[in-house]
Amino acid sequence: ETLVRARADCVGLGVDARARALRSGWDRRRAEELGLVVIELTNNSVRHAGGALVRLRIDAERAVLDVEDRGPGFPAWLLARMRKGESIASGPDLHATGLGAGIDSARRLSDELALENLPGGGARARSILVGSKRKANPT
Repeated sequence: ETLVRARADCVGLGVDARARALRSGWDRRRAEELGLVVIELTNNSVRHAGGALVRLRIDAERAVLDVEDRGPGFPAWLLARMRKGESIASGPDLHATGLGAGIDSARRLSDELALENLPGGGARARSILVGSKRKANPT
């Protein structure tokens, strides 16, 4: 578990996730995508909730990222558009809240992305990415 409170924490966590994925045998492209998902989802919590508790499990097969905060939660319009599979990266609601583009990127790069509001306030985002093996170097 890691507590993130600043954008620099988000970037550092993304870089660490990428390195851990590479050490677990992921190919470079997929490891970079994991790093971006970590940065986008944690940065969203820092921006809208002042920080988050982050849990990240990585092995050769997959990564599971949980980002939980105590902010205002996700707006109903965003959750509705996610359920319908619609883009949340544009529209008047995005401009009013500043939400959307980062979450849309995380959704595109993740194999699964679930967003939920927590009882009593706050939000949780869970992203699952399936890893991929590096190609053997020809000798």
